[in-house]
Order: sequence, then C-alpha cells, then structure tokens
Amino acid sequence: MKPNSSHPLSRFMTAQQIAASKSDDDAGMQAADDAALAEAILASLKEQEKVTVQTDVVTDDDLLEQAKRESLAQQDDHAPTASPTAEWRELQRVNTDKLRSWLDANGFDVVKNGGGGHNDCLLISLLQHATGNYDSEHAAEVKSCRAFLNKLDPSIERNDVLPGMHEAIGKLVDELNKGKDEKLRIAIVAPGKNGEATYHYYGEGKRYAMIFDQTGHFEAVVPRRAHRS
Repeated sequence: MKPNSSHPLSRFMTAQQIAASKSDDDAGMQAADDAALAEAILASLKEQEKVTVQTDVVTDDDLLEQAKRESLAQQDDHAPTASPTAEWRELQRVNTDKLRSWLDANGFDVVKNGGGGHNDCLLISLLQHATGNYDSEHAAEVKSCRAFLNKLDPSIERNDVLPGMHEAIGKLVDELNKGKDEKLRIAIVAPGKNGEATYHYYGEGKRYAMIFDQTGHFEAVVPRRAHRS
C-alpha cells in the first residue's frame, strides 16, 4: 500500500510525494521521489561547502582554463587528429557526460538554454534561478546584467564567454539578491577528475541553487519536475 497523509511515514514525505500517492500516479510518484532526493542533495551543500576551499581571485589555472575554452571555439581544418586540444576536449566531454548522468540519477533536471545568441548562458541560468521562471531566457534582464558586468570590468564585452569563476560574477549574484527575502547561494557544479562533482559558490543566501558548467556552457539545474521538457 502506498503511504498517504495519514500513514506514519507521511511526515518524512514532501507535499509532492503525498499528492502523487493520493492520486495513485506512479509516474508522478517517481518524479516526486527524484525531486525529494535532489532537494536533499541541495540541502547537503551547506555541509559540503564547509570542507570546500575556493577563491574568487582569477589564477593562472583560471586563465589556462579560459584559453582552453577559447581554443575550442576556433576551427582549424589543418589541426592534427590527435592534437592535445582534441585529447583534452574528449576528456572533458567524457567527464561532463558522467556528471550529467550523476545529476540525472540523483533527481535533477538540467534546463536547456541557447545562450541567447551572445554567450549569455551563465546569465540566463542565474536569472532563471533568481526569478523561478525556467521557461524564459530573460533577454531584457540579461542585457542589464551584461551592462552591470561591463561597468565592473570594461574588458567583459557583449559577446564574451563568461567564466564560471570570476569576482564579477559574485558581485552580480549579490546584486540579484538585493531586496529579496529568500537570497540565493549559487553553486557552480563542474566535472572534476573522473566526472565527480566539484563546486564553486557565490552569494550570501541560504537557498542553494546549482548551475551546470559544461566547459563553458552553463545551464540551470533544478530538482526533477513532474513534466520534463
């Protein structure tokens, strides 16, 4: 028998799980279970963060990472098949796929976005979390965010690929949190060795939200929704 609101286990269930149980909706129950697992992982980030060492200072490794990303955007028909860049790209692809599979297995959806045509995928992801609207790419707000970043750092131009680790991104998250009762703590999740999750954090809020860094393309990560797109 499935648990319902009168069942002793109901106090451990989410509202979504109880609703799905009452309606005898197997698919809805699975989605609710997935979402509950994802919410538990998000809640655990606070503890995980205590043992994470990070810095918002741009290091030589950050610059090297950016250089690698830029190299991927360049098309060179004469490049050798087994170039170091090709090897690195394949390793990143494999590790990114492993992390994507981990997110899916642990109850998360990755919300697709097209970058707005101007490498704005990180800004879109931030705004989706800030507004709770994951069906929009928030074009007008993205433009304002770009202007905010350019004012902070004039070297950040309109079509620049934004790095996942940069002091200006932290300041933007602080700006988005202003006036909000429920402030965000953004966790940029990226593949480490063997595809395990590594995190970098922004914002002083208590509501944790993840963004998936796929080697320069960013997408919001949310607990599984009942209707997946």
